[in-house]
Amino acid sequence: MSAIKNEDGQIVGYTLDDEGKGPSMYDIIIDDFLKNNNHVRVHVKGRSGRYLQTQLRKRIQAKGLEDRVKAYSKDDIAYLIRVYPPPTSVMVV
Repeated sequence: MSAIKNEDGQIVGYTLDDEGKGPSMYDIIIDDFLKNNNHVRVHVKGRSGRYLQTQLRKRIQAKGLEDRVKAYSKDDIAYLIRVYPPPTSVMVV
């Protein structure tokens, strides 16, 4: 797994060149994402963005993280985004 970094040295995505690792490679991506990022681009050699989105969503659901992270794809590129809880309103009487 290789990290894609921007000019500031922040990780903005991951590239996985190894195939056949099973769902554990998606767990690594999700875990690293939750530690460091709000939005990342994910690319795996030989896999489409829609396929990655599906696999990431399955792992997110299996880990019970639907309320913390979402996977989506656009233009055949998969992305992970952090989900923030909606603001709550408090009424003082």
